[in-house]
Amino acid sequence: MASTLLMLKDQIPKKSKESTRKFIRKIVEAINQMLESDMRRAVTAALNRRAHSPLPSASAIDFPYTNH
Repeated sequence: MASTLLMLKDQIPKKSKESTRKFIRKIVEAINQMLESDMRRAVTAALNRRAHSPLPSASAIDFPYTNH
C-alpha cells in the first residue's frame, strides 16, 4: 500500500499529502521497530555466544557444564 502511495505521489492532492506522509511514516516506524529487535538480538548473540538465543546452535553448547 505504501509503495502504491509513493508511486502515485504526484497524483495525490496537496491537501491529502500531509496525511499520506504521516501514514507512510507510521509504516516505516513499525517496520523499523520490528527490524530493530531482530538486529539487536543478532548482534548481541554474535558478540556474546553464551547468551541465550532462540535459535539452536551447536557452538553455544557448554559441553563441560552439560556433562555434570
